[in-house]
Parts: sequence; C-alpha cells; structure tokens
Amino acid sequence: MALPSSSSVFTALLIRKISPLNDRTATFFFDPIFHYKPGQSLQVIFPGDDKKRYYAISSSPTEGQTAITVKWEPETIFGGILSKLKVGETIQANGPWGSFGLPDPVPSPLYFLAGGTGITPFRSMIKFIVDHKLPVTI
Repeated sequence: MALPSSSSVFTALLIRKISPLNDRTATFFFDPIFHYKPGQSLQVIFPGDDKKRYYAISSSPTEGQTAITVKWEPETIFGGILSKLKVGETIQANGPWGSFGLPDPVPSPLYFLAGGTGITPFRSMIKFIVDHKLPVTI
C-alpha cells in the first residue's frame, strides 16, 4: 500500500508495536505496511500534537514492516505525548517522502556517518543491502 503523496492528505497508521530503546527513544511499528525505499521519511502527526513532523523510516522494505524511531525530551509536552502512546492507537502519516537513499547501482565501498537518531535512514539502507546480499563494502 502506498500512502498518498499529497501534503494535505494523511492516512491513519495503527501502532502495532512499541519497542522502547531507553527512557526517551522508542521505535514505533505500524500497520498498514506500504511501499517505500530505504532512506525515505514520513510526515506524521501524533495524537494530542498538532505539529507535522518528519521522521526517517528506520525499517527496511525487506523486513515486511514499517517503523520509525523517535527521540524526545521527557520533560517536554511532546515527550509526554510520546511516552503515553499505546499499541492500538493511531498516528496520521503522509508519504513516503524524500530522495535520500541508495544510488542505483549501489557503489562499493559506502561510508555512513550519523549521530543520534540521524542513523535511522542509514539503518534502513544497510539492512536493505545486507538482506539483498549486495556486493558492497560498508
């Protein structure tokens, strides 16, 4: 399933699983699963928050799931919203967006440099390379 590619059309994504990584970072897994390329992002609106935010998709299309990894400051309003989200709730999403991804053909070697949750699009790309057994040195 592809989400609409319009800046005004959002689709509900059901939170199927939440994997906390620490007290201020978690990976959210969604249904439905839709078509995207490694490195692309989603524009999302979380319940109780009226801001549109962009997050790189941290899962690889090869994993049969759609996930984003989000970091927040616990003492902020946004942190309070995220820390209270439960499986079965929905977020609003639009996308996938972006052309930041693997070149075609994929050259070797590839070098990735990121900090914090900025690693999420790289995680998607690297998992894609590994799952497809591409002859690439990373």
